Amino acid sequence: MRIFRIWLHWVILLKFIFIYFIYFFIILDGDDEPLYNNRGEKICRDLVQFVEFSKFEGNAQKLTQEVLHEIPKQVEDYFNLNM
Repeated sequence: MRIFRIWLHWVILLKFIFIYFIYFFIILDGDDEPLYNNRGEKICRDLVQFVEFSKFEGNAQKLTQEVLHEIPKQVEDYFNLNM
């Protein structure tokens, strides 16, 4: 019984960590609203591209399309800023 309680505590802890990271990645995905740094300046590019995996479960082609959707724009933005 003691091992089960320890295991249960770990499962609950890992669930909260997972939820926190999902929330963190949704915030860093600047698709819905612009991101700002600690000086209040608008960030030029997204920091992450968050794709909700569960929406595409069983459909690898749709998942791939969604993941690769923004890459051309991000590459173009990067080179426009750094060249």
